Amino acid sequence: MNIKRLLKGIALALATVSSLQAANGPSWTNPFTLPNEPGWGVADVQVIRYRGYYYLYATGGDVRVWSSTDLVNWSDRGLCLTGPVGGMAWAPRVLYYNGLFYLYACGDNGGQVQSVYTSSSPLGPFTVAKTNLLNCIDGIPYLNNNHQLYFYYAAGGGIRYRTMLDPLNVASTNTQFTSCKVTLASTWTEAPHILNVDGAYFMSYTGNDWTLNNYQTHIARGSSPTNFAPQSTGNPVLLRTTGTWVATGCTDMFRGPNMKTVVAAYHVRNGTYRKLCIDPMIWNAQGNLVVDGPKIGTSQTGHALADFSDYFNRTSIGADYANIWGGNWGMYQPGWLMWGDSRGLSGLKKQITTASTGSNYVVEATAKLMNNGTMIASPKYGIVASDSGTASSDSGFYAFIDDTNNVLATVYRLNGVWGAWQNSAIPNWDMKKYQTLKIRKIGSTFEVYFNDMLKQTRTVSGLNGGKVGFVTDDCHADFGWLSWANW
Repeated sequence: MNIKRLLKGIALALATVSSLQAANGPSWTNPFTLPNEPGWGVADVQVIRYRGYYYLYATGGDVRVWSSTDLVNWSDRGLCLTGPVGGMAWAPRVLYYNGLFYLYACGDNGGQVQSVYTSSSPLGPFTVAKTNLLNCIDGIPYLNNNHQLYFYYAAGGGIRYRTMLDPLNVASTNTQFTSCKVTLASTWTEAPHILNVDGAYFMSYTGNDWTLNNYQTHIARGSSPTNFAPQSTGNPVLLRTTGTWVATGCTDMFRGPNMKTVVAAYHVRNGTYRKLCIDPMIWNAQGNLVVDGPKIGTSQTGHALADFSDYFNRTSIGADYANIWGGNWGMYQPGWLMWGDSRGLSGLKKQITTASTGSNYVVEATAKLMNNGTMIASPKYGIVASDSGTASSDSGFYAFIDDTNNVLATVYRLNGVWGAWQNSAIPNWDMKKYQTLKIRKIGSTFEVYFNDMLKQTRTVSGLNGGKVGFVTDDCHADFGWLSWANW
């Protein structure tokens, strides 16, 4: 047991979680003026989410990063990359993969060569890992459900992709999405972004010249990450040719704070100066994904927030959690995390919320293994949902990481009786780095995700909403974020 952590976790004062609400965040008006916005503006944006925080990156001679929890209030976190290869970092794109953040950006070094930088933090500092990944612009990686990485980019003829051998190497052959072009004065098309929504793949792309007022965003759809075609209706999804701010493009797509809604971030232009805009995305009458915008100069209702979010930025666990079946639990700083240590103790140990979800919900958390115990052959840790909150005759749905066997293991318990186990392989992941677990329940269907990859779909009757939380079995694990929202 880590005595230092245990002592830090024992505090007399009770603390409350960062957020316990079913509400909307603050309103906002496009375009944004970010703190310490650089003199050239904010362009070619990308937004990632890590441990519940959003991080925003944009083109620059040096790359600045901003963070937010609600997509409205942005904090300047300083420069994450200075002195990029070629003196410029066009369209920086960041991937978190197995404990490292990979930043991909194009420099002004002759042939617009894509370089890769790495850091252990989304805030940097990023350092050069590779200077010649590919001759292209707007390169962005995407991790598919089968653990395969793909690299999408803009080159002659439009959007192309290659499979990735690892985050620093791409295959020698490429495929072009010949139908995914913005055909205006020319067919130049750029800025691909990929999003999977409930099994359907969406790719945004922009064309044709950023200096023209009719620079615009389109969306393609596919049943896999390799077969996109333009949506049948709704394109362009962003277009604004008149007014102070025009030329809507380089559109990123991602989940909102409640893990359900879909949001678009893009830039607009006034002269050569560009600024950030954010709009919600919706489904049109034909079932296609479109942007509810562009909305410029109009106040918008804040993004729907999660019903419960905990960033663990305090020194004691507090009254919003209950311990079930014992174990050693506490909070740790620096690092802002909750830890659970059940090494040498018999059986599962849980720390669950006192609040309960509705019948349908999504819950997401980040977790990493510190050390396994020796009492059982396969120590494990993870999250529990639909928990009855009782120590006996209890019910719940569990998603575990079993580092010994490299599997995601799920099991349910109904009125004190264990149901069937189901295992899914998750090879080649470093479980001593933060990985993400997610459970979505709709009716009797449970979907289980590992790092946003859908790994299992199970049908379990008799489980309703309930408590959510963390669980360990003969191991010491750290938990970096917990959030749930009713669906």
